[in-house]
Formats: sequence, C-alpha cells, structure tokens
Amino acid sequence: MVAERRECVIPAGGQINRKREESAVKAKPFSISKQVVWEAYEKIKANKGAEGVDGESLEKFEENLKKNLYK
Repeated sequence: MVAERRECVIPAGGQINRKREESAVKAKPFSISKQVVWEAYEKIKANKGAEGVDGESLEKFEENLKKNLYK
C-alpha cells in the first residue's frame, strides 16, 4: 500500500499561531470606537468598579491605562 500524497496543511502566506490565540479579526469581528471605550471606562471608574475575573483592581488597571483600554 502506498502512502496518500496530501496538500500542505498550512496555507501559503499564513502564519503559525503557536500561542493558540485568535487573530484580532476573529476575536473582534466588529470595531468599537475609542470614544465608546473611554465612556465605558469613565462609568466603571465613577462606580468604583470591582475587580474582574482576572483579579486586577482598577488601580492596577490604570497603571497602564492606554495599553489596557485600546488593545
């Protein structure tokens, strides 16, 4: 019996995702304006928002606000 020849599994020009993270296009199929993100942050800050599922406090989040808000 002869082994069956198959095509390349990785498409040409594609990148290997070793971290197994979704690409930005798949993870965020729609755009959210920076203004909407900022307004949501302002509401959370005004309500003294609680820690998220990652356990990060609002103070810790604000240490690198620009990076955290606009990923």
